[in-house]
Amino acid sequence: MKVDILIPTYNVENTIERSLKSLLSQTFSDYDIYILDDCSTDKTLERVETLLAPLVEEGRVRVEKNDTNQGIGLNRNKLIEMSKSPLCCWFDADDYMFPHKLQAQEDYFNHNPDCNFLATEMFGFFPNTPVVIDFPNKAFMVENLTLEKLQHSNCINNPTIMFRPEAVKELGGYKDMRAEEDWDLWRRVYENGGKINCLPRKLLLYTLPNGWPNSHKHGEGGSK
Repeated sequence: MKVDILIPTYNVENTIERSLKSLLSQTFSDYDIYILDDCSTDKTLERVETLLAPLVEEGRVRVEKNDTNQGIGLNRNKLIEMSKSPLCCWFDADDYMFPHKLQAQEDYFNHNPDCNFLATEMFGFFPNTPVVIDFPNKAFMVENLTLEKLQHSNCINNPTIMFRPEAVKELGGYKDMRAEEDWDLWRRVYENGGKINCLPRKLLLYTLPNGWPNSHKHGEGGSK
């Protein structure tokens, strides 16, 4: 199935090159890219235009920019509305996909038609340091997740999520929130009898925010 890569951006000129190069190195190639910039004040979009020029010529990239900063919740909804494919994948503009990520998730959806949301395991790292953080047993935790457990903590690796866009729309989309919008959506998934699956494979390198673990990655804009 074709996959739309949804990338919210906000002042990520220093990280987006590495992120997009990891996307372009995927073993799975049947994807389009949708980028919504939340009123960046740096050279984020110039970096995008340079790195994705060949795909732009092929009509596989759509880029839009907000006139005002609107926050991550609204940006996620706009990106979903922009998308056209049966599967979507979130990708933060400072993270790194391992080469088989998209293929592994797309294969899972092909063999599991009842799946609406699929996470993977991941590593975390701090920029400009050799420190890599392991997040163990996330697949086990997600597969055994209940609404009661989810009320207390969010064990779902949102940066890794591939999903069916209609499943998000049926839940009313993301709330207009500038943080924890993903956690809010996951609670609604389980409140409505749904489930989130997780591959027991580490397929993404997640950029940890300053102050982690006491801070949330998404702040005022579409990214960090």
